[in-house]
Amino acid sequence: MRTLLRLGPVWLLLLILLSGAGCTSPRLERQVRDKPIGPGYEPENLYAVSTLTPLVRTVAILPFGTSGLQHPFMPEVESTMIAKLRSSGRFHVILISADYLERHTGRHTYPYNEPLPQDLLEAVRSDFKADAVLLTEITAFRPYKPMLLGVRSRLIRLPGYRTLWACDEIFDAGNRTVSTGARKYAERHLEQPYPLQSSYASLLSPQRFAGYVSQTLYESLPRRTP
Repeated sequence: MRTLLRLGPVWLLLLILLSGAGCTSPRLERQVRDKPIGPGYEPENLYAVSTLTPLVRTVAILPFGTSGLQHPFMPEVESTMIAKLRSSGRFHVILISADYLERHTGRHTYPYNEPLPQDLLEAVRSDFKADAVLLTEITAFRPYKPMLLGVRSRLIRLPGYRTLWACDEIFDAGNRTVSTGARKYAERHLEQPYPLQSSYASLLSPQRFAGYVSQTLYESLPRRTP
């Protein structure tokens, strides 16, 4: 009894439930045994200003670059990331079409490592009343286990062209902290009917893994001042 008390009230309750359920509750036993434990991945290659000025309310999203990567899942990855950006609530999002970008630069996407042309930025600000632009490039992609997604992105203020936020990260599910973080994300954000419920869901689908990656990255965007 003293040993049980030292476990603490939460674990004591779980032991009582499991012992009382016996063979009739395999689902409960599996869920307790298979909980993701430990820290999730914390992005390190990030820059962000301390707060987002109230003047930055509308952000123009340039077409994603793919570093020459070609895969049928790529459009789903991009749409998932944009959806997560919208749901972050940091600002209003406007999508810039590839045709618009081509008219102003002659390219359907713009290389991340080249400065954005000032003419383009001025046109985006004028045509879309944008307060900032977001440039994103997918740098690595592995759509099978263990999944991998590399993203670099930066948020640029208009006018002034100051970088407000930037990241350059690779999420490799072969890394324990990444897989743990993805499983915790699945438990919090993915709804699946039983018996498909599993914290491993985000490690089995490129779209769901992209949801975890973008959720983790966009949580680091600077918050708006009151």
